[in-house]
Amino acid sequence: MRWPLCGVRRALCAALARRRPRGLAWAWRVPGGRAVLAVMAALAGLPAAHAEPLTLLQAWQAAREHDPDFQAARHELDAGLQSVPIGRAGLLPKVSAVASAAQVTGDRTVPTITGQSVKENLDYTSRQNTLQLRQPIYNREAIVRFQLGRVQADYARAVFAGAELDLVTRVASAYLELMLAQDLIELAKAQQTAYEEQARRAAANFARGEGTRTDISDAQARAALARADFIDASDRFAVASQALAAMMGQEPVSLPVLVTDWMLPPLDPPDAQGWLDIARERSPQIDAERFAFEAAKRNVSIARAGYQPTVDLVASVGHSQSDSTSTLNQKINQNTVGVQLSVPLYAGGGVRARATQAAANQAREGARLDATINKVLLDVRRNWLATTNAWAKIAAYQSAVDSALTLQRGVEVGIRAGMNVPSDALDATRLLYVSRRDLAKARYDYLASRLKLQAAAGVLAEEDVKTAASMFR
Repeated sequence: MRWPLCGVRRALCAALARRRPRGLAWAWRVPGGRAVLAVMAALAGLPAAHAEPLTLLQAWQAAREHDPDFQAARHELDAGLQSVPIGRAGLLPKVSAVASAAQVTGDRTVPTITGQSVKENLDYTSRQNTLQLRQPIYNREAIVRFQLGRVQADYARAVFAGAELDLVTRVASAYLELMLAQDLIELAKAQQTAYEEQARRAAANFARGEGTRTDISDAQARAALARADFIDASDRFAVASQALAAMMGQEPVSLPVLVTDWMLPPLDPPDAQGWLDIARERSPQIDAERFAFEAAKRNVSIARAGYQPTVDLVASVGHSQSDSTSTLNQKINQNTVGVQLSVPLYAGGGVRARATQAAANQAREGARLDATINKVLLDVRRNWLATTNAWAKIAAYQSAVDSALTLQRGVEVGIRAGMNVPSDALDATRLLYVSRRDLAKARYDYLASRLKLQAAAGVLAEEDVKTAASMFR
């Protein structure tokens, strides 16, 4: 029995290999592609018009301006940086002004030289104005609070650096998931087209008495499964599009495609230990926890400063009128300059309790620092393995794709020679689809894992995003 597969194979290979840089324009050239584009536009909210493809770099830049989580991190940074001037304020002079006026009414009894008393009515206004300056000379608590403010500002910077890296990885993951969904739609549609063509040829052969109904049913069943794959890919595309849009603040209108001959620079350093060493020094998560531990140490010093005396320089300028009954109808101008020493003696045990509490919090932050280091190093090792394994999978799946194409050619020859049956052609088509699908996943997994590895180690920069974006056309 002869099974004319050559035309089907060429159509499938052409559809699978076809890539267009203008978003989803491929749909206009694949049989049934207009329906595909309509479904994708309806699910993902994408207009069916051409537009410049959205690059990974553009998606990241848009997310920096619109992502709610990142905007919250910006505000958190602004708040944290104010810890420095707040701490510095405790070491700078404090100037206060007090103005008061009171209406006094009453009476006063004054003894006379004859032993009698005279009662006088009092009705006067008392006024007092004071301007005071207080400059700390020695205040251990204020000194440590200033140091604490600087540590808290460094902590805020480290947290924000971690938020920036987290934004890159979240955007990259959503973007690559959307790109993968786009490829899966294309592959599923190409597979469906090939099966439908095989079903038509099986029906034509059956009409000529050269085939069986089983061949027709088999091809139709494969086509139905391919349509299910297409629906799954469309759903995946819609969800990925919405996830990316939530971060960008706008819908992605057009997407590029991953070039077939892409190549990224090798990992530097190439070994896992090198990345672990970098993470210990550069990870913003570890830095943030180190600053948190340092802040806890400063809080211990602040609590213990309650035992120490304080020395202040105090200067004031005062003006009063009828300040008291003894100065009735008198105006007094008074200028004072002096040094005030305050020595704590007993505070009910509160100082010791606060110091003990601060020491316990310091121990807690030390444990959290160890846990954060272990977590970061585990993430680095996991992402390094994922990156290297994905790279090895790419080579394996590329070999599988090449072998699947060779198998198709062999099946075609075998059918013509009567050594293969139509179901072998269907199996070969399915194998080609699965191989290309797994190859696409491995490529995107490699890109995502590589960016996550750089982020976990704290070395992911804009140039790395540009390099990853250059892999798309």
